[in-house]
Amino acid sequence: MDKTWNPVTGCSKISAGCQNCYAGRMTYRLQSIGQEQYKNGFDLSASPRRA
Repeated sequence: MDKTWNPVTGCSKISAGCQNCYAGRMTYRLQSIGQEQYKNGFDLSASPRRA
């Protein structure tokens, strides 16, 4: 198989290293352009329609 998907977005920030998280910054960019799965920002969220 040559395709992957992830029905889960976001994360729980648990360490000091999370302060400069690239994925967190990218999430807000994707949210600003209207990506449905990022409507909750970087809060841990599941998108059942993507599973």
